[in-house]
Amino acid sequence: MILEAIHLLVKNPRSLMLVLRKFFQPMRKDYKKRLDMNLRQWLIYHQKTIVFDKCYWMGVRALKNPFDSWIYQEIIYEVKPEVIVEIGSYEGGSTLYLANLLDLLGKGQVISIDIDRTNFKVKHDRIIVITGDCSSQEVAGKVSQLCQGKRTLVLHDGDHSKNAVLRDFGHLFQTGQRWQLSDCRGWYSRPVQARRWYRAVIRRAA
Repeated sequence: MILEAIHLLVKNPRSLMLVLRKFFQPMRKDYKKRLDMNLRQWLIYHQKTIVFDKCYWMGVRALKNPFDSWIYQEIIYEVKPEVIVEIGSYEGGSTLYLANLLDLLGKGQVISIDIDRTNFKVKHDRIIVITGDCSSQEVAGKVSQLCQGKRTLVLHDGDHSKNAVLRDFGHLFQTGQRWQLSDCRGWYSRPVQARRWYRAVIRRAA
């Protein structure tokens, strides 16, 4: 490092001064604030300031943390689902992402369930759109027919309240399905509570 600096000083003193100035100049306050965060603080910051405004897939806004999306592709490769049920799609960026992953695998469909399609912007041959409340018997019946006998992955990113997650489990759960709950940020988060409670109910009923 020292020899490189001496060589640069002899060859081009101005370049060395520019390098040193950049190295020793005070860091911007907004940069320093972010770099001083621990991982937990940074993830919360990212969720609040980036996920809902700056995350896109192929030009369509996707309300997903990129880290979660990376884990999704690992799960999808492992499970190789014939059907992915996405509860909560909003503009459809994540729906398109899932369809594109299935393109890479060469098979599968994405069932997008959302109560409001005002902002939904995507079309793809693998995407089946169902508009309505996922807890209604009508929607649950349609989904059940499309998933019957197929390896299914359910991605729940709808109403995150404990009662709503339990209700959706009750209406949509089928043996052999794999469920992935979004926004589970800790042991006591509402989706986690619902999942643990529902598992306990199943064990007691067995």
